[in-house]
Formats: sequence, C-alpha cells, structure tokens
Amino acid sequence: MRVLLRFEKGNEVKYISHLDMQRLFQRALRRAKLPCAYSQGFNPHLLISFAAALPVGVCSDAEFVEFQLTKFIHPLEVMKRLNEVMPKGVKILNAIEPEESFPNVGSVIALAEYAFTTKNGDDYSKALKDILAQEEITIEKKAKKGFALVNVRPMIHRLTQNGEVIKATLSCSNSENLRADKMAEILSCNGISVASIKRTSILICIDGFIKEPLGVNK
Repeated sequence: MRVLLRFEKGNEVKYISHLDMQRLFQRALRRAKLPCAYSQGFNPHLLISFAAALPVGVCSDAEFVEFQLTKFIHPLEVMKRLNEVMPKGVKILNAIEPEESFPNVGSVIALAEYAFTTKNGDDYSKALKDILAQEEITIEKKAKKGFALVNVRPMIHRLTQNGEVIKATLSCSNSENLRADKMAEILSCNGISVASIKRTSILICIDGFIKEPLGVNK
C-alpha cells in the first residue's frame, strides 16, 4: 500500500539538510516497525520519495513524503507510530492512502506558499508593489553547467503583508522553482529584512485544478 504523509519541520530541525531528513525518516520507519517495501535487485533501497526540498534554515508546515508498505496498516496508525519515535521538531500532521490513480506529489507540484516574518514589522506595502511592478527580476541560479542568470519575476505569483508577515506564492514545479531563500534575498534588496521563513502550503496541479494534496488532520 502507498502512504502519503504531511509533516512539519520546526525550529529545532530547520538546519537539518534534505539528505539528513531522508535519513531521519528511514531510521524512524525502522524504529516504528513499519513493514516498508524495498526495491528489487542487488542493492535494494527503501521505496520513499520527498516532495520539494526545503532550503536549510527554513521551517515548514507542508512537507510531504510518500512510501510503500508490504501490508495494510491504517494511515492514522502509521502516523501515530511515527510520531512516537520522531525527534522534537518533526511531527506528522496527516496521513492517507492515496487512490491508485493519484500521482506522486513531487511530479505535480505547481506552487508553494511561504510566510516571511519581518524583523521590525514595518509597512512594506509600497516595496511589495514595486517588486510586483517589475517586468524582470534577474538572479543567479544553479544550472546543469555552472550558474545562469534567470528572470524569476514570472515565478512570483502573489505578495501580500499581514502585520509583520509577508505572504508569498511562488513557483515550485520541476520546470520553474523560486526558492524561499532566494525570495528572501529579493525582499532584502528592496529594503525588507526577513527574520524567519516558513513554508505554509504546497499546491499541486491535476487536470488544470490547483489544490493542496493533503490538509492538516484536526
């Protein structure tokens, strides 16, 4: 059976790399005594995949991981067992068994929503309007051969401010992706000092419809 989890990455583990998070989950699955499925061949590996790696230093309420079990266990039981062995700062927020036709989340991600907490809580509405008014915002991004200058303005879909928090909706697909730390640099260049960043949502696109793959279990 397939299991899709939504989990949070809190302040306690925000400096853990994506690779270390993968290792953390592999250990947690073993400690939770879950019957995980492995690939075939001479070098079997755990059938597990993560969606949209976070930059180091960014927290999140919307991390997604999928893996397979060799027998049925209720998803909420999987969630319970994993939460019992997770370190502080990592918490499973929901778990489901996706329908057979439901694609891997990582292959259909379109957007990510972030909350950028400012250092002083000033009104940055004019600065945000100035950013959105620009036709081109060029940054250096890693490419297959070194680095390349890329216009990321089309990847910024929304910027609003609510109190000390700036909310941003950014492209997060395999073809277009604006990382949260790069967005923080853009904000900084426009006079906005960011104290912390949290990913609040990931949105997928299926048949032209944008939606969250999995909400938070209340």
